[in-house]
Amino acid sequence: GTVGTTNLIGDFRDAHVDFKGTYHQESQGTNQWNSPYFASANKWHIDAVALSQGPGSYTGLRIGTSVAKGLCYGMNIPLIPVNTLQILCASIPSRLLTSSSPHSLCPMLDARRMEVYTQTFNSEGVAQSDVEAKIIDEESFSAERNGKPFVIFGSGAKKCAEVLEGATLIEVVPSARGMARL
Repeated sequence: GTVGTTNLIGDFRDAHVDFKGTYHQESQGTNQWNSPYFASANKWHIDAVALSQGPGSYTGLRIGTSVAKGLCYGMNIPLIPVNTLQILCASIPSRLLTSSSPHSLCPMLDARRMEVYTQTFNSEGVAQSDVEAKIIDEESFSAERNGKPFVIFGSGAKKCAEVLEGATLIEVVPSARGMARL
């Protein structure tokens, strides 16, 4: 199944429901509608709701956005949309980037076959390109891979590692902690 993220940001920084193993849209509503009650029971104050605005699964994004908008409207708090690819970059543990030289970071979300949703970032997490749906072949990102480490990660990266010579594949999953950094 897909893994999606809708996070509550307040006095707690990583209250997050793990949806691995289920489809995000199957568990989204029941888990998140209970979040205000869970937060209240634990004496947490919710200041805002941050959510992944995409790219990603259309159904998961649509349902997650609807739930988040309902929570924000009902609680009169702000909704903070965040780019999924930026969340992935912010979720990289520093221990995975071993070189002190500048990196090109390339999160990839699977879009079936050899297509991915992607965007490139510098080693500080600043976007170097726009979000795009891209069919990956051996010529893809040739300028970015020329002369400096090119790091790929996300749900679409493993299938692309075979054709992107010199790319470094790392395991990264989007996290509430990464989202909170943004």
